[in-house]
Amino acid sequence: MIRRLPLADRRMRRHSGPMLTLLQLTAPIFILIALGYMCFGRGLLPSVALPGMGRYVILLAMPALLFKSLIQQRIGDLLQPRYLAVYALGSLTVFFAGFFNARLVHRLGTTASAFRGIGMSSANSGLIGLPLVLQVIGPHAVVATALTFTVENLLMIPLMIGLAESGVPGHAGPLAVAKRIVMGLITSPLILSMIAACIGLALGLRPSGIAEKVVDMLAGTAAPVALVVVGGSLCGLSAKGIFRRVSEVVIGKLILHPLAIFAFLMLIPIADRDLRHTAILLASTQMLSIYPVLAQPYGEARFCAAAQLVTNICAFFTISTILWLLTSGWLPV
Repeated sequence: MIRRLPLADRRMRRHSGPMLTLLQLTAPIFILIALGYMCFGRGLLPSVALPGMGRYVILLAMPALLFKSLIQQRIGDLLQPRYLAVYALGSLTVFFAGFFNARLVHRLGTTASAFRGIGMSSANSGLIGLPLVLQVIGPHAVVATALTFTVENLLMIPLMIGLAESGVPGHAGPLAVAKRIVMGLITSPLILSMIAACIGLALGLRPSGIAEKVVDMLAGTAAPVALVVVGGSLCGLSAKGIFRRVSEVVIGKLILHPLAIFAFLMLIPIADRDLRHTAILLASTQMLSIYPVLAQPYGEARFCAAAQLVTNICAFFTISTILWLLTSGWLPV
């Protein structure tokens, strides 16, 4: 049984006010981001280490955390078709709103429009979302996070790549694009860790002894290292003069995406409150950490990096607001 949100715990409400509770939930996350920014910005950590730390999180730490958390669940808890439907429909709605706004209103090409759409509709559920929901909801939130990874990796990113490729002159054919997408999926450590956990649950196999200790040690480093990496990635970027240019993507990501998820939760009710809250919290986070990296081959990296920077700055306020709405009961989810 998935436990209740710590932010809704009556004892916490009795002994501390709403703002103190909110700070207790969000402060550790943004303090670690600030530490990463300070350490890399002042040269306490070398900038050349940042890509390696990021790859460590994606290749080892985050898959270990996903595997450890999922292997402790019941196989029935992982079967949440309503959650998948809510998150997929909400994300697709915002994606196409961003895509057609860029295409029809701003007269941008298909490739540029695809990156506007994905910037508004795919959350940073790994580096930001997972540490956030672990802090707010607890270990069982990893189930919903894994389902969110599934939507992002099997639906949203392939959709974006397909549209981006179609807008490139002399682009690769559909089979080449499909091959690239499939290869990316079957080699993704996050996807492989989820598959391994599902197989282990189905067969009744769980790591023990040395293997369990290795997984535990790797998993314990995922959230703090990920947040330090996010902070380090902000170094050297300036938000001056770029907000107006990227404001639509920022608003789409931090406001429209969680609102769309909320709207579909009203249309497709989910009984478990933790799943509902996790969906909204994950959607409220910044866009994918690899957003500018995905855009690099298409010449959209500068815009995407600028949008990511402004979104990271604004996210502290929007995430805190959404947590306050959940805490105060103003958001009836």
